[in-house]
Amino acid sequence: MDQYNVKKYFLYKTITDDRAKLYSLFKLGHVSSVDRISKDMAVFISKTLFLPNNENVFIYTTHKIPIDNACKKSSLLLSENISKFFKLPIVIGEYYHVFNDVEFYNNKKTFRKTDIKIPFFEENKILKKKKINIIVIDDSFVTGDSLQESLRKLFQITKNITFFSIIKLKGEKKLELDLNEYIFKNNSYNILPKIVMESGYRFTTQMLRVINDLPLLELGRFINKIDSYQRKELKRGFKNFFGRSLQIN
Repeated sequence: MDQYNVKKYFLYKTITDDRAKLYSLFKLGHVSSVDRISKDMAVFISKTLFLPNNENVFIYTTHKIPIDNACKKSSLLLSENISKFFKLPIVIGEYYHVFNDVEFYNNKKTFRKTDIKIPFFEENKILKKKKINIIVIDDSFVTGDSLQESLRKLFQITKNITFFSIIKLKGEKKLELDLNEYIFKNNSYNILPKIVMESGYRFTTQMLRVINDLPLLELGRFINKIDSYQRKELKRGFKNFFGRSLQIN
């Protein structure tokens, strides 16, 4: 139920094969794909939303805690880039979550973000006395449950909230899982080390999920094709996201 009504805008009105491929690469953290979508989204926001000045304007997104550079949601990478583009502060709605691969794509579950805390706003009560604007960013809109949970908290600060996302999957035939893994429709897992070894690459939660599901032989091949630095990052990201160690040589 859309209890807190806010304007919602989506970068992609339709999902073409090219957009599905780009989005799938974006979810894996493919550097140029993240950059392209971030720039497109920033331009889309600037054309859609009129803000007289940047004072008291915040970019907002959600992420599990603890936040680690070796384990970031693609929506946080997107939000960070948009924050830099507009020179706006970013605020993160934090939630605690232990990954469950059986339930992750079950949209009837609300286990993912049911208790979001926003320390920045909760600790800065003076903001309630100011007229602030919040731009909420997410990579996709599926059930809307996590957005509603965020809005429950954000509405205590301001009603000036606008939501932007790349795609709307609610009611679409293409499922979240299909779109996230679209790149593997015409590519083998050999593409993974190429993505990870790009300059500036950071592991995303989607990449970690894919690596976790690799057959043992494929996992060994992947590990052998990445350098020692990214192996350390992978271990750290694995521990953060799954709460267990990835045993690699």
